[in-house]
Amino acid sequence: MGPFKALKFQMPSPDTETLYLKSVNGTVDQYRIYLKDLAAHSLVLPNADFDTGKPTRAGEYRLTDSAYAKLLDKLASANFAQMPDSVRQNILAFYADPAAVGSIKRKPEAWQKTLNDIQQLKSMSATEASTRPN
Repeated sequence: MGPFKALKFQMPSPDTETLYLKSVNGTVDQYRIYLKDLAAHSLVLPNADFDTGKPTRAGEYRLTDSAYAKLLDKLASANFAQMPDSVRQNILAFYADPAAVGSIKRKPEAWQKTLNDIQQLKSMSATEASTRPN
């Protein structure tokens, strides 16, 4: 009725239902594969944006930028104790182009803290980061 007419619920067509069910079944099948890989200690998940399927990059998605900044801050607060080299390399790769991280730059103090944490992480050797006590 009136302006809400466009919001009226409509039953999906049989083709739409079929596509939906195929999508759900595909998700369940992939989840089973992930569980088997996890049990076999061979699970490898791509570092990808689930919305686009593209590799995760700084500046692509505001929440990703925020999550990386929070992770870096937590690790720096613990003096990068027991940090695996793979995590160190991933963070450094993410921040390889500091110009790309736009959303966090809107908060100058937080961005300066992130830059300081990145510099501290860069100055550490991989061995030092993985063996440093908390």
